[in-house]
Amino acid sequence: MKWFALGLATALGFSSIASADCDVDATKVIEQKRFTVRSMTWQKLKEPEPGGAVTGHRVWFRVAQCNKGYVIVNMRPVTCLIKHIWAQGQCDVPEVQQALRDHN
Repeated sequence: MKWFALGLATALGFSSIASADCDVDATKVIEQKRFTVRSMTWQKLKEPEPGGAVTGHRVWFRVAQCNKGYVIVNMRPVTCLIKHIWAQGQCDVPEVQQALRDHN
């Protein structure tokens, strides 16, 4: 039982470190696009069944260039490799879209 608890604590610790690293990676990409980050919300994406596997991470950014809306970054789990980046709401404007196209 002691080994199980130790293994679980290690796994949870790694998960927290991975998501923190993903936040840093996503923020760097947004800042490289010359956006000023006002706030961000991190989300773990999982398969729908109970206890489903993590399928990725999503970070929602409020940036100074938009009054409302978000710039959103989807990443792979563990590696934090960026899969998609897009804008939503009032951030979905030509200037923001042009900056994001430079990523793809």
